[in-house]
Amino acid sequence: MTTVARSPYQQDIANYWNAEERPVNLRLGDVDGLYHHHYGVGGVDWSVLQTPEDERDQAIINEMHRLETAQADILISHLGQVTPEQRILDAGCGRGGTSVLAHQRFGCYADGVSGSTARLPTTWGTCSTPDSNAVPTRPPGTTSPPCTST
Repeated sequence: MTTVARSPYQQDIANYWNAEERPVNLRLGDVDGLYHHHYGVGGVDWSVLQTPEDERDQAIINEMHRLETAQADILISHLGQVTPEQRILDAGCGRGGTSVLAHQRFGCYADGVSGSTARLPTTWGTCSTPDSNAVPTRPPGTTSPPCTST
């Protein structure tokens, strides 16, 4: 996989995201395999804090992921009507969760660009899920087509 960073500044950003491994970001995506790395929107369900202690961490993770998915849904709704024949570009796609949601909603192709080559293996992993209906992003510098739903 080749890097698309052309300046020292771009390489610094890529290096940061390639090295970043905050467990909370990974745990949020593990809820349903969609990794967003967004902030969330909407009303918080504070009752998760009353969950029994041995289940509380997972309840909080599920709620945080629900809020970040809600934000991605809002962003996707601003795309208007996208047809299955169209393509969308997710610039700064990270691990590609928003691209997958856009594909699930519209049936369109989703191409992503990310300066972080470390994020893309997670995105490409979505292809191997037989029932995912996902069209994940392409690694930088490749020309192979994105995988398609079967």
